[in-house]
Order: sequence, then C-alpha cells, then structure tokens
Amino acid sequence: MDRTRSSIWKKRYVWSYSKSDKGAFEHLQKNIERSQNHLSHELDSYIATRVAPECRALCDVIQQLLPRELRDMIYQYLLSQSDILIERTDFLPSTSLESSRPQLFDSPCLLDPRFCNEYMRRELFEAWYKFSTFQFTRNSLVNTFLSKDLWGLDLPVYQLVRNLEIDIWPRGCMLDTDLEYGRAEIALLACLATIRKGAKITFPIETRPHTEIWHSSEQQIQRFLQILSTIFPLARKLLGMGHRVTIEVDGSLVAHVTADELCKTAWYEKIKRKQQVR
Repeated sequence: MDRTRSSIWKKRYVWSYSKSDKGAFEHLQKNIERSQNHLSHELDSYIATRVAPECRALCDVIQQLLPRELRDMIYQYLLSQSDILIERTDFLPSTSLESSRPQLFDSPCLLDPRFCNEYMRRELFEAWYKFSTFQFTRNSLVNTFLSKDLWGLDLPVYQLVRNLEIDIWPRGCMLDTDLEYGRAEIALLACLATIRKGAKITFPIETRPHTEIWHSSEQQIQRFLQILSTIFPLARKLLGMGHRVTIEVDGSLVAHVTADELCKTAWYEKIKRKQQVR
C-alpha cells in the first residue's frame, strides 16, 4: 500500500512539475538560442574584421606564386572528403529559409569577397565540381544540376563533373519496380550525354534489404536480370562516349563494365559465381 501511494505521489509531482515549469523551460531555451545567435554574429564580425584581410592577402599570394596544379591540391584539402548529396532545396536562393545550399560547402567564409578574391573563388568551385562525388535524391535533379551552376559563377558544370552516383531504382525495391517506371527513370538521364569525356558514373543497386540477389530464388534472379537490362542501352552509350561505367549490386558485386558485359548472360554468370563463393 505504501509503495503504491509513493508511486502515485511521484507521478503527480512529476506531472505538476512538468506543467508548471514547461513555460519557464521554453523561455530559458529561447533566451539561450538568442544569446547563441548574438554571440555567433559577434564572432563572425570579429573574424571578418581581424582575419579577412589576412585571408584575402594569402589568396592573392597563392594566385601569384603557385601553379594551378598546386592550387588544386590546396582546394582539395579545403573541400569535404565525403560524397555530396544534391536535393531540391539546394537550388533555392541561398537567402531562402528552406535553402540547403550552405550545407554543401564546409568553408563558407571563402564565399565572402572579403576573404577570397574572385579568381580563387572560381577555381575553388571548379575544383568542387571536379573532385567531388555527387549523389541525388531524385533523378530529375541530374539535368538541373548539370545545367545550372549552384554558386552563381556561370561555371560549365557539365564540363567539370567527373564523379556521379545515380540510383536508378528506389533502394531496396528493385525487384518490386515496374519496368515502365525503370525506363522512365533512365530516360531522365539522357543529359549524361553532355558530360565531358572520362567521367566515372556509378549505378548502385540494392535489390532487397539485407538479402543479396545471389541469395534469392531463380525466379527472382531472372526478374532482376530483366529489370537490369533496361539500363544496358544507356550504359553502352556512355561507354561509347568515353566514360567509365560501374554497376554495383548489393554492395559487393561491383563491375567496371565493358560493352561485352552489358547483357543478361554476362550478369547471370556473375551472380552464379557469387553463389559458388558463398
């Protein structure tokens, strides 16, 4: 009985405490956020005043004394080493509250003319396109990405990009994909024909969560081959244009394909070899 009364009292106390102090907690949280924002603005202003002239002078010296090859090495050091995911909100104006573009770049100060001269800024983003691997939340964004410089520098994106990873089918749903849907997704990628020769284009495919295709039934394997074959014409065209094409199935079946491997028979043999290794 005493234990029950104690439990009830604790619940009532916690509820009463939460109700009476919720408003005070939210008020405190808002005050902390305002203080953080104010401090952040003060620090940005201090940095711009004290550091910007030195950064700008350093950029000028780098431009004057170092050849482009060494400058590119510096840019690669400044750039993020992780793959970059392009989504719809990246194309919104950077002033928009929904814009995710600022998250694409790790050194936003270099976007500021006070820190970086226009020539270095242009080279930096040329390097960003050349040395980054780009992924996309949807295939309809690929054409937009290739035809519109995100940074307002009028850069020829389609001539600069060298590494793209493109999901043709929703992850983990390949065997459930309608063939017409797959063909429609591939049709969105005709723009890849504009990319400069020598790009690496990877098509990662996950057939089922936690179950590789070589662990599946013969019927599912044949279904997989039927769907996979819809990508062969595009891959063959890209190879003919001088690009490198990689098809990566369920993480560990990776093929840097040649024209001869773009057929169902070749891929059936690859799957069977996987089964034998298992």
